[in-house]
This record gives sequence, C-alpha cells and structure tokens, in this order.
Amino acid sequence: MKTPQQIIMKTMTWARDSHNLFDYESRSCHKKKLMASNPCNIIRCDTEVDLISDFTDISRLAPHSQILATVSQRNGIFYLSSEQSEPIWMIVRSLKTSEGSGVLLKQGDVIKLGRIVYRIKQLSTGSSDSSSDQTQESEDECEIPNEHETTTCRICFGESEGSENPLISPCSCTGSVKFIHLRCLQRWLLSRVSTRSGENTCCYQWKSMDCEICKKNYPFSLDVQGKEKELFQVEKSDLPRIVIEGADDGKGASKAVYVVTFSENSTVKLGRGHECEVRISDISVSRCHATIHFNNGNFTIEDNNSKFGTLLQVNDPLPLLANSAIALQAGRTVIAVSLKGDESVAYENSLDRLPAHKRSL
Repeated sequence: MKTPQQIIMKTMTWARDSHNLFDYESRSCHKKKLMASNPCNIIRCDTEVDLISDFTDISRLAPHSQILATVSQRNGIFYLSSEQSEPIWMIVRSLKTSEGSGVLLKQGDVIKLGRIVYRIKQLSTGSSDSSSDQTQESEDECEIPNEHETTTCRICFGESEGSENPLISPCSCTGSVKFIHLRCLQRWLLSRVSTRSGENTCCYQWKSMDCEICKKNYPFSLDVQGKEKELFQVEKSDLPRIVIEGADDGKGASKAVYVVTFSENSTVKLGRGHECEVRISDISVSRCHATIHFNNGNFTIEDNNSKFGTLLQVNDPLPLLANSAIALQAGRTVIAVSLKGDESVAYENSLDRLPAHKRSL
C-alpha cells in the first residue's frame, strides 16, 4: 500500500506584532513543527501557529485568529496558497538561480523591502528588446477634450494641440484645471526628478507622482487615443533599464518611481544608506538592503542579509514538490514547507538556515 505523502512545516513567529514584519536577527521567536497529510489551513492566534481542517467553520475560531495559508490538493499534487487579503511571500534570501543566490525578476512582480512594497513596472534589456518595452498593465484610457469643448492647458494656458502634444486629463481635477498638455505635464514631472549616477548605473527618482491639486497618483504611462505615452521621461538610451513603482497601499499615499539604467554585469544597491543608488527612507529598510544585478539579459534581486528581509509576492498556488523546500513569510510568521520523501530529511532543517548573520541597520 502506498504511503501517504506527508507535509512537514516548520514555523517561526516573531514575538512583536509590527507592520507584518519578521525580524531575521531576533531570537524572540516562537517555533513550532507541524505535519499534515491532507488539505488544511495554517492559522495563527497571537504567536501560536496550528493546523485546522479545511472543513472547519472559520467563524468559530478564537478571536484574533488569522489564516496564514491554505494547503489544497488537486490531481494528487499539494498546493500552498493564500486565501486572505494579506498575501504570502517567498523569502528571497532562501532562493537561488542557476548563477547563484537571488531570484529572477519579471515584469509585474511585487517585491517587499522591509514594510515598503514595490511593483516591477517595466523591464527592458536594451535596444534589441521589443516586447518588454511595454508596461505590464495597460493604463486606463486618458480623457481628451471633445470637439465642442473650449479648453486650455492649466500650465501654459494654450489651447492648441497636436497628435504628439494633446490636451489630456490625467487626474481627477475638473473645471478650468481639468486639462493639461502632455508635454507640459512631462516637463513638470521632469523638474521633480533627482538623479543618482554610479560607475555603471543611473537612477532617476520621483519621490511622489501625484497631482498637487487633487492628489491622485499619475500612472507611469497613459493610453492616449490608442497610443501609449510615458509621463515619466528620462534620457533615451539603448541601455537596459528597470522601472520600479511604489505599490498602491489603498490609502492614496504618494508613490515613488525609480527608473534605473544598467550596463552589462552591473549592480544597483537598494537601501537606506547614502551609498545606495535606490534610496528608501524608511526605518524598516536596512542601509544596504538588497541588490539588483543585470547579467546575460536577466535582472536578479538578491537580499543583503537585511534585518526585515526581501520578499517576492506569491500570486499563484505553489506546488509542493517531493524532496524540495519552500520558505515563505506570512505576516510575522516564517514557514518552511517540504513534502516528505526518501531524501527529504535533509530539507527539514531549512528553516534553521533562514535567519541571517547579525547585521546592523
């Protein structure tokens, strides 16, 4: 008779409840080992992590209980996914590529450095790249004035427009300040950029990308009469580049935008320190938190033993494969999951390798 597959889970929960962070340097963690052979939910109540059946009535759980992740099974394969509004994240320091530590970035990926969330808005490997020069998500079509409207640009007060410089309504403003020339807006945004140049890289940073009147965030690009127009323009070059945009926090806060150009085999540092090309002014971000490398046409992000970790959001259910381990973070809990097989014993200690060496912020 075939032995049922067994899922081994090792969990560590940080004692402090602070912005859904996990301190990879802290020793104040609650550890627990769990095992399952059927679909279930992983729950946490305060610092206690446990398993419940997927048939359990969630409404009867103790107050403050939270479902961290769900284990399901389809066609004999176990999957791990998030069923709650709070996503689960892969821990970058536990991941490897064929060339070393880290994970390859794709357009549309969501990354988290400390408590700060960013979206990889655009990837371009250079002049020969045609497909990745488009943004991952098509923006809403931008409103333009109809032929019966008499409108003026709120910056230059001009009424004339052309196909390359139309009057557009990129935000929620109304009345006499509703429309603005595309080039007027581009020039205004360019006046707000700060530039940091390294030996092989250049980073353009907008600390905010919102309208000063209505406070709506401007998108990186707009669909104007079927044509995509970039609002945040930088010097055109054939160099590879990556566009990193602050993710929407649902509170209408201003979002930062970074446009980073690379040369081959170059590296960009992300962190709070002055030596970083991408500077992030938040106490949960380490001085040199992570790095992004460009090599052989690929962008790779690698954690630099940061205090609160570098994470990659999980969008689809993760299949659990025999004799391999997955390290995930759900809020302030880290979960190392492996599917037991003849050789899986070596993977059971994977969680013990996750905390980084001591490193000052």
